[in-house]
Amino acid sequence: MEIVADARSPFPAAFTSITFVLTAASAGALGVAYVAQVGFNLQPCELCLAQRWPYGVAIALGIATRLVSSPRVVGTLVLLMALTFLLETSIALFHVGVEQHWWAYASRCMATNFAPIKAQEIAELLSHPVRLAPCDRPAFVLFGLSMAAYNAAFAFVLSLLALTDGFSLGAAPRCAAASSDALHISAGE
Repeated sequence: MEIVADARSPFPAAFTSITFVLTAASAGALGVAYVAQVGFNLQPCELCLAQRWPYGVAIALGIATRLVSSPRVVGTLVLLMALTFLLETSIALFHVGVEQHWWAYASRCMATNFAPIKAQEIAELLSHPVRLAPCDRPAFVLFGLSMAAYNAAFAFVLSLLALTDGFSLGAAPRCAAASSDALHISAGE
């Protein structure tokens, strides 16, 4: 894939339309989650909240692709986006498994902070309780699939797009060149 700079564009030539789509899709996924929570009062669970982090990372990586001019660096950042989307897919699939009772998820039973806490801090925490939904009960189901299932499919498609775009930008041409050189050397001997 040849990358040609457009004199009218304020962005580096290595920034592709697929990278923009990946970044916008990540922002859209977060937007849908927040609209569902605030607009439709669908309370998230711990795993729902965990599924938001990879989209935030993907947005940051997408913005970073606009700041660099090297196609190789952009390709590497897009491949990191692909890994982020694969992580998102994994979290969402785990969440689907919890919703379907294929396995248990008991994070609320685990202590996460062993630092001493003062009584005043406990009172402050109790005065503003965070209502989290249980992870094993989907808040919304459409056509028999929960939001986590749709999210898993969406993130997997984004990971495939990112992988395709990352490799087309030349993020890993050394591997291909090294393997063709090895074939050439062994064939010449």
